[in-house]
Amino acid sequence: MEKVGLAITTTADPDANPLCDWAVHLFRSQRLQYLLAVNTMSLFPVVLAGRGITSEKTLLEAFIPAVQSQHRAAGLDEGFARFIAPSAHDIIWSKVGNRRVTGSMNEMILFAKAVLEDAAWDQQTLTMEELAVELSGTILTFTSYVKLLEAHRNLIESLQ
Repeated sequence: MEKVGLAITTTADPDANPLCDWAVHLFRSQRLQYLLAVNTMSLFPVVLAGRGITSEKTLLEAFIPAVQSQHRAAGLDEGFARFIAPSAHDIIWSKVGNRRVTGSMNEMILFAKAVLEDAAWDQQTLTMEELAVELSGTILTFTSYVKLLEAHRNLIESLQ
C-alpha cells in the first residue's frame, strides 16, 4: 500500500488460521480517507480512518485495536482473544489472491460511501465502528447470501 510505504509485489498463500487472513483497501469519501479491512473468509468488515496512518507501524497500531473493538461490538470478543490475538503481530504483507474477495470489497466500498453520504446529508457523523456494523449486515454472494456478521460468527464456531 502506497499510503503506508509498503511495496507489496507477491501473493502469499492464505494463513492456516482463517481468522488471521485479512485484506485492506484504501478508499475516499467526501475528501476523507478510510481503510476497509475484511477477513478473507467471512468478509467481516473493520473500518479505520485513514488520517494519521502513514507507516506500517501506525497501520498496525490502529488495525489490531479496531479488529478487537469490532469483535467486541459484535459479541465475538472470545473469538478474537482465542484465535486472532495470539498471532496479531505475526504479519505478512501480500497482494489479495482471491478476485472474489477484491470484488466483494469493491461492493462494500460503494455501500460504505452511500452510508457515509446519507449520514452527511442528515448532518450526522458515523464512527468507524458504526460504519463497520452497518457493513456487517450486508449480504453478499461470496458468503452464500448470509450476513457478513453471521458468516464470521459461523467461521469462529467452526474453529472451536
